[in-house]
Formats: sequence, structure tokens, C-alpha cells
Amino acid sequence: MTVVRNPMDVCASSIINNYNYRQDINETIKQEKQSYVKFYKELLKQEDLIIIDFNDLVDRPEETIKAIHKLLNLTFLMYDRDKSMTFNDNGHLHTSKTHPEYDKIKDMVYTVPHTKSLLKYNKVLNRKLEVW
Repeated sequence: MTVVRNPMDVCASSIINNYNYRQDINETIKQEKQSYVKFYKELLKQEDLIIIDFNDLVDRPEETIKAIHKLLNLTFLMYDRDKSMTFNDNGHLHTSKTHPEYDKIKDMVYTVPHTKSLLKYNKVLNRKLEVW
């Protein structure tokens, strides 16, 4: 089982999450694109792999977990979140989207063609677990 996310969004978040380190943003974008093509190619080779769409997991976490439990024939139990985890004010774990440079970086990432990685990503998404 794995979670897949739009490679351009992953690239933007990766740059932000390493923002304090010196990096060539264009080189990072190039490396991220290459990595994701390889990653998605490997996923496509695994026929029994359960694919979870990152957007489903973020936008509808409870429904996604219920779909996983149903697929695996597990009992769904609600639980309190782990008190040892650090959450932001909005109740979520860390997100790169709150970084002041995120929009600028995302715009840079989105101006670079990601044709191969997006094709592989969409092919993988064709096999995603349907969340209802």
C-alpha cells in the first residue's frame, strides 16, 4: 500500500521543506521529476499494490481509512489522535503550504514541463482505491 501525490506538488513541498539549505531550485526540480518517473514506473510493475490518492487522504481521511478497512476486511475503530504528535493551530500536521515562499516556489515548479512524471502519475491513479 502506498500514497501517491501530484509530482509537481511533491516537488514544491520538497523545495520548501529543505528551504533553509542552499539549493539550486532548477536542479532540484529536474531531480524530482526524474525521481518520480522512476517511482511511478516501479509502482506500475506491482500489480497487487493498493494505491491511495494523497488528495483523498487529505480531503477525506475518515472515508479513505474506511475504504482501506473494507478492502482489507478490517474493523474500523475511531480513536483519539496520538497526544505525542505536534499539530499546527488548525489541527493538522506540518504542511509546506504555510511557508511564506511556497506560492513562489510552486509557481516556479508549475512553469517547468512535467509531462513524463504526470503521465506516470495519472496511470498510477487509474489503479487507486475508490473512496466513497
